[in-house]
Amino acid sequence: MGKDMLKTNANEKTNANVDWDRTIANANARANHVAGRFTDAERHKFCFDNENAALVYDLTTPGKKHVEGLYNAAGKPYFENTMDAYIVDAAGRTFSAAASPVNGRMNSNRIGYYYYDFRFRDQGFADPAAAGSEEGCYDILQNSPGWSGNDVTDLSATREGIAFTVEDSMDPHVFTAVDFSADTYDTVKITIRAEVSTVAYLYIIAGGHNEFNQLQITNFKFVAGKWMTLYVPLSPVPDFAGSVRGFRIDCGIEAGERVEVKEIKAIRRCEAVPFAFEQVFHTYPDKMHEVIRAVATGGYDNGGRLESRIVIPAANVQAVLLKNAAGEANDPDGFDFSTAEFAAFDIKGAGVFGIILPALGGNGDLRVERTGGNYVITRGLDIPGRIRQGDDLYFGHRLYTSEAHDFDGIRKEAYFERNPLTDVTVAGDVSLSGGANWTHL
Repeated sequence: MGKDMLKTNANEKTNANVDWDRTIANANARANHVAGRFTDAERHKFCFDNENAALVYDLTTPGKKHVEGLYNAAGKPYFENTMDAYIVDAAGRTFSAAASPVNGRMNSNRIGYYYYDFRFRDQGFADPAAAGSEEGCYDILQNSPGWSGNDVTDLSATREGIAFTVEDSMDPHVFTAVDFSADTYDTVKITIRAEVSTVAYLYIIAGGHNEFNQLQITNFKFVAGKWMTLYVPLSPVPDFAGSVRGFRIDCGIEAGERVEVKEIKAIRRCEAVPFAFEQVFHTYPDKMHEVIRAVATGGYDNGGRLESRIVIPAANVQAVLLKNAAGEANDPDGFDFSTAEFAAFDIKGAGVFGIILPALGGNGDLRVERTGGNYVITRGLDIPGRIRQGDDLYFGHRLYTSEAHDFDGIRKEAYFERNPLTDVTVAGDVSLSGGANWTHL
């Protein structure tokens, strides 16, 4: 590094220097302004926030495994208990992610000073009318001919439950013979408590296998020291077909640890479609973007749509602004949503909430209707005729929030989102040794 690179001459500052100084100052001011946390030790709910808003997601409440609320920085709600995702098949039957028997899980893949992605996943899509039904279940405790163990002691096994103490943490597990159909049951409901462990593994024997193996395995997480009821899907397990003939629980990481189970049932997820749900919030200090994604866990050829819906009571809305290629409107009736750019709602006590569509093809559609005393905001995407296992469907948009009670802010932000770098000019072009170039914007 030459000494001249260390010099700063205030009289020779260029516009580029000033812009760069402002960039550094702005970045420093925005650092670490995104945060996320579970609201309780049992991880029933997860909350994250930035400078402008906070969002709470319910991971466990039956029938309500969706966004519990979106709030401004002062804690005032834009909406609550909505933002569910759906698969609507060609016959019009609706399957809800919130109705999934399997609890949601939060995972963050990318984190940094200025950005987090909060990913809510593991839920399926089930018929809301039958969610949680255990009618005709296969009770593994009641039907077990007896339990055996490995690296455990003080094994107690009755029709009311099983319990054991870890003798050696090398490979502690208990197992039993079972006999139920993979076509009839696709999920295990288990109520478990362990003193130290926070994860357990389930092994099965099904399909063409005749003994426990490293392919037919799944796992679930829980909170140590607490009774927790969880739903563990078996359908993703390889060769989950025919009859299930063996069931094994691996749990325990410390000698002397006590593990107790008081409920194990093979159930059906109710009427369901073969998709796993993921809802992603790309969160920056001053804004957030949402992606709705469904991954096929099996083949699907029943068409329909992937949708997400936000329902806001009309009594809470002071004003509406809709924008499309033709201009602006304040009423969804007669509005052409085929070229929609954004939809915004001035919410009493909170400010403006809106959805901004990026200028992308293949990103689904946006509709708003007023019905039953509510504004229903629907984002959706048509499902192609045939989906293979592993294929995914997704659409995304920006979620706009502001405590101001006017629409000037969303007009400005929608322009920036839909016209990135349009107003940026090139300040200079410098050639480097070797023929490489860099451009300063």
